[in-house]
Amino acid sequence: MIVQSKDKNAVGELVESPKIKTKTSGRCIKVLCEMGVEQPAVIKDYITDFTALLSDKNNRLAGGVMTALNHIAAENPDAIFKLLPALIDAANGG
Repeated sequence: MIVQSKDKNAVGELVESPKIKTKTSGRCIKVLCEMGVEQPAVIKDYITDFTALLSDKNNRLAGGVMTALNHIAAENPDAIFKLLPALIDAANGG
């Protein structure tokens, strides 16, 4: 399992998929969110990547990104605090 092995290459591939809009983008975000529940440290280095997807037109993708960032907040609250305006804007549909 990726979480236990902390395979950075596998995590990186999961993060890249939504950025290039593949058919599996939503599934990749879901897996990343589940990883964040178990071990937020595994996904904490991808805040910038997740932030770039906040304004995605796909609401499920943007919502998944917010969930992933929520899990990261336990590991890096200062970085997430700086994103509050972008998170609020995304939550308001903007």
